[in-house]
Amino acid sequence: MKGAQRFKGYITNDFRFHIKELEGRRKNLYSGVMVKGETNLGPVEYYGVLKEIISLQHLGKKHIVLFSCD
Repeated sequence: MKGAQRFKGYITNDFRFHIKELEGRRKNLYSGVMVKGETNLGPVEYYGVLKEIISLQHLGKKHIVLFSCD
């Protein structure tokens, strides 16, 4: 099957992610993300909150999961 799917939650490598909209009044929040980057001035950490989780599938079983963040 080729195409795209949207998810409100996703588990990968034993890490759980939820979009901010899903969390409501939950005690445990899983919508925060941090990405380590590199600039000319050295390492930088970027923080965000998940808005969307999209899985793109093509050529059989190969797929990529995209996280859209604020």
